[in-house]
Amino acid sequence: MRITNKELIEKLKKIGKLPTSDVSDETDFPLKEFDNLLQEFTLPIDFETAVELVNLSPPVDETCHEVEWSLIHLVENIDINELQKYWTIQKMEKLKEL
Repeated sequence: MRITNKELIEKLKKIGKLPTSDVSDETDFPLKEFDNLLQEFTLPIDFETAVELVNLSPPVDETCHEVEWSLIHLVENIDINELQKYWTIQKMEKLKEL
């Protein structure tokens, strides 16, 4: 049985945010496990999953042995309907402010 995207996010959160490339081995951060979990996501992903993945990325202007590219590629695969729903909500919120 395949693990759900929500379950994958929970596993990634337990591991923690990607650190910088200063992490040199698996004892400091389980990089291979993190990357393997990223490969298990079912595409396309929903908006909430995309946000969770972005929040797991390394600090701004930092890299983590290029594993962040796997995060980016997943976020690129957001369901277009989810993205349109988000933009509609954002537009409605802006209209309420007027």
